Amino acid sequence: PDGRVRVFCSYEGENLKAYEGKHPELREALERKYADLLSLLSSHGILHGHPHRENITVTEQNGNLILKVIDFDQAKSPENA
Repeated sequence: PDGRVRVFCSYEGENLKAYEGKHPELREALERKYADLLSLLSSHGILHGHPHRENITVTEQNGNLILKVIDFDQAKSPENA
């Protein structure tokens, strides 16, 4: 919401691939959030390196789906891509 990117060393939730398998009715909403998340990273000049669904976690907070990116070991800045 505030446009900042936060990086955590630990995480909670379930990976996006597993979550989609358990909640197919939410697939469209999750797709939009996933695309928005990748766009946000890009707008901040962050290239994740391998942003597949197992590197995205999903949690629910107050009825909202929250997606977070994990595993930045292959991340690069555009200057070093």
